[in-house]
Amino acid sequence: MSDNITFIGVGAIGLPVAARIAEAGHRVTGVDPRPEAAERAAGTRIESMVTNMSEVDELATVVVMVATPTQLTGLVDDALEQDLNGSGWIIMSTVGPDSVRTEAERLQAAGAMVIDSPVSGDIPGTGTGSLTLFTSGAPSDIEALGDVLDAVGPRNVVGERIGEGQAFKLVNQHLCAIHIAAAAEALNLADRMGLDPEKALRAVENGGAGSRMLSDRGPRMLALGQIEVHNSIGIFVKDAGMVVHTGHRCRAQVPLAEAANQRYRLAADMDLLTEDDSQVIRTYR
Repeated sequence: MSDNITFIGVGAIGLPVAARIAEAGHRVTGVDPRPEAAERAAGTRIESMVTNMSEVDELATVVVMVATPTQLTGLVDDALEQDLNGSGWIIMSTVGPDSVRTEAERLQAAGAMVIDSPVSGDIPGTGTGSLTLFTSGAPSDIEALGDVLDAVGPRNVVGERIGEGQAFKLVNQHLCAIHIAAAAEALNLADRMGLDPEKALRAVENGGAGSRMLSDRGPRMLALGQIEVHNSIGIFVKDAGMVVHTGHRCRAQVPLAEAANQRYRLAADMDLLTEDDSQVIRTYR
């Protein structure tokens, strides 16, 4: 595939991922309508920034990291106005199985190859190539676009059908959403019982009650002052909601995900959408 990469969605996670791909030797053009996106990209190896996909001369290899299924649909609407025959698309957004299947079918009908490869990780991890990719698609397509995937994180091929990557990501987000909310609830319980929450965290994190989310988010839950954003609460408002919606559609019982989803929605009502997801603990105070 071409070394000319069009990267769509240069946000908090998208920017360091696009920069990582550029550092691997690809010529990256970023596409993002927000004026501040170009300012943030100025200190990276991203070659150029534009505000609309129509400003890109040729869509050879396209990496997509938009936020919602609606945005993905609009993006594909615009892309279909151009010649997509022979282009390669990597959809790294978390948009759910139904959305990615629908839009992949439209792209494939126009002659494009498509890989479903949502990513999991936090902002610091994007700069080290340590994101987890849940990749699905035709083996030949994955191989053709493999050098771009390898720049982002280790290949983690979970299936050959478009949509399987999204499904695996939803299982991942189900667990993450619950574990973060559970960590917040437990540390608040410790505090309300008169315990030192920091001591409680250290006492339990390496035992049977430990989890990666407890050890990673716990210290930020207990920190004072402005907390650096690694992943925003807004991500889990969207993703936990998607988990619940998908669970209902496939008739899976997801009561724990529903409870976690309600907690993130409460955080949104408290104007915490852009805060680090560890700050869901503030909904308990």
